[in-house]
Amino acid sequence: MQWLMLQQEVPDDFCIATGVQYSVRQFVERAYSHLGKAIRWEGQGVDEKGYDTETGACIVAVDPRYFRPTRKWRPCWGTPPRRRRSWVGRQRLPSMRW
Repeated sequence: MQWLMLQQEVPDDFCIATGVQYSVRQFVERAYSHLGKAIRWEGQGVDEKGYDTETGACIVAVDPRYFRPTRKWRPCWGTPPRRRRSWVGRQRLPSMRW
């Protein structure tokens, strides 16, 4: 894919993505489960925290400093690789190597 980007006659911005979105919560749950552990979620919104079910330790908490505006559109859907080459990503979160 990178080679094809460099072959374009006109420079462009490229976003290489699968077009499938996952929440931070889904990513954290998947990563933590790979360690053989589970998370218990408590609270909502900026007060939401994830706790280790075995130890009760808080392992993840929301930090409003890292919020970004909500988008109703997929930021990488219809990107140049998709439009020009009918490129479709094959890698999905469940199949990633951890």
